[in-house]
Amino acid sequence: MKILDRYVIKEFLRTFGIILLVFLSVFLIADLFERIDDIIENHSSIILLLRYYAFKLPFMIFSVFPFAILFATLLTIRNFIVQNELIAVTSNAISLYRVFIPLVLLGVLLTFLTFGINELILPTTNQKFYDLGYEIKGKINPFYNPSKDSVQEIWYRGSKNQFFNMDLLIKSSKEIYKVTIYHLDNKFKLKERLDAQKVLYRNGKWIFINGVHRIFNGNDWTIKERFEQKEIPINESFEDFQRIAKKSEAMSFFELSAYLKRLRLSGLAHNQYRTYIVDLYSKISMPATCLVMMLIGISFAVKSGRIKGNVIGFVLGIILGFSYWIIFHFGISLGHGGKLPPMIASFAPAVIFGVTGIYLFFHLE
Repeated sequence: MKILDRYVIKEFLRTFGIILLVFLSVFLIADLFERIDDIIENHSSIILLLRYYAFKLPFMIFSVFPFAILFATLLTIRNFIVQNELIAVTSNAISLYRVFIPLVLLGVLLTFLTFGINELILPTTNQKFYDLGYEIKGKINPFYNPSKDSVQEIWYRGSKNQFFNMDLLIKSSKEIYKVTIYHLDNKFKLKERLDAQKVLYRNGKWIFINGVHRIFNGNDWTIKERFEQKEIPINESFEDFQRIAKKSEAMSFFELSAYLKRLRLSGLAHNQYRTYIVDLYSKISMPATCLVMMLIGISFAVKSGRIKGNVIGFVLGIILGFSYWIIFHFGISLGHGGKLPPMIASFAPAVIFGVTGIYLFFHLE
């Protein structure tokens, strides 16, 4: 790595670190003030708050990462311009593109880093701070909690018009208690019902214990079979039931992708499927924002170079960052509501700003 590359990266990372700390501090203070009433009312302990914010820190970093990159890029390059460093470099027959190549490559690296954080860390930490957030409110998370060994009162719509109602699911032993499976015909009229006191999942097979199989004839139930133990094939795995009621933020890209496949096969309500697939695409578009912000930052910093003062860097950062944030979340909302196709809703802001950034980057003067 040449001296110029090291210098550019060093200056960027120094500014980026400061900006990131500022953003995280603002995020932390805003979140603390939002929860202050619950903290006082429920006498939340310092340990609970420290645990909550320790698990929320990766989410906070992920949320502000792209915008910290944008501000750091704007301020770093404008600082080069103010100190006439770009003029000194270009006067030695070094093009602007060569100066900014390290930043573009760093933007690519930060994009993959952000995706890695979103894939490997956030699914676990997000679920943790969701649970602790309910605890601060003096409540218990009503949704599926992977940190607990047991899950209560699960409804699941499976394949072939089957609906599952489970009273208690035990992760460690792969057991489910008080299970009822409702079978519907193609017109969604109830035709069969299977009840079991206990169900075991062993080597990919379902063992039903102390069960009753009933047939509905239109007016009343007729008992078809009683059994003490019976292997009954169903398409769902134990892991499918474990994913119930998890937020998309608490699932990795591949986990959410697998869950969507199950939803598609089961014919679950289109609204829920649409919401999840928009969130799936956003798990790619959000990390890509890091590279987009880098390109936008470089281009606008150079284009605004004639305007003196670092204040313009902050102003540009606020305008660009806020614009992107508005368009991104507006698109996600339209995607969730079915007003835009999921892929367009998730990727449109990144594409619009990305194309703009690339065009401006290749027209630097």
